[in-house]
Amino acid sequence: MRRFLLGTVGLIVLLSVLIYLWHRWRREGDSKGGEPLMAYCGAGLREPVERLAKQFEAETGIPVRLQYGSSQALLLQAELSKTGDLYLPGDESFVELARTKGLIGEDYPLARMRAVLAVKKGNPKGVRSLEDLLRPDVKLGQVNPDSAAAGKLVREALRKAGRWDRVAEHTCVFTGTVNEVAAAIKLGSIDAGFIWDVLISQMTDLEEVPFGELVGAEARVTVGLLKSSTQAESAMRFARYLASPETGGRAFQASGFEPPATQK
Repeated sequence: MRRFLLGTVGLIVLLSVLIYLWHRWRREGDSKGGEPLMAYCGAGLREPVERLAKQFEAETGIPVRLQYGSSQALLLQAELSKTGDLYLPGDESFVELARTKGLIGEDYPLARMRAVLAVKKGNPKGVRSLEDLLRPDVKLGQVNPDSAAAGKLVREALRKAGRWDRVAEHTCVFTGTVNEVAAAIKLGSIDAGFIWDVLISQMTDLEEVPFGELVGAEARVTVGLLKSSTQAESAMRFARYLASPETGGRAFQASGFEPPATQK
């Protein structure tokens, strides 16, 4: 009887250990061996978010796959595919749009950036004002205002100033992402363009031209948790990692972003 009891106790202990190990293996499999988190990320946020995704994976073992593009295109992709875990557009207005479509649950403020007029270092065409910008010898480019946060803010600001129609008519190229505008200025295919101020700090061969019409054209960067996520716990963990002043805050500020207004 004693041997039977000892054997039974031993079996219970063994089963308990096996159950514990199975649950632990399952949790680790979900985070390390499962599908990567999918984050739709605005192109202008690439530098800090890419760095943070690599840090997050190194610290937690949870991989993150980043899909870059314009804010509107990414929103459409998330809506049609009904897949993905996080949405990081260039401005919170797109998060609110996603919320009205029933795609977003919680969201977290991350940073701020400004829409600015940029030229090549040294300002070779001497662009100082709107009139200079509209000269026949100045090629102007900007991102599509119907698809990207930067273009949307620029259009809103110039409409308020009564200048949008003239600027739109003089624009020789509308690109898909703000990074393409910055690259075109750098290569010399255009002379000036509207981009995020953070891209100037990241690309040393560009400079900002003070442009009064853009005062107040500020984007508030926010990450939203998609309701389509099949890894909600890991997605929230990464969102909070992005929003933490000690991790995300430092990375965003190192890339030229301002902290969110709530932390100012």
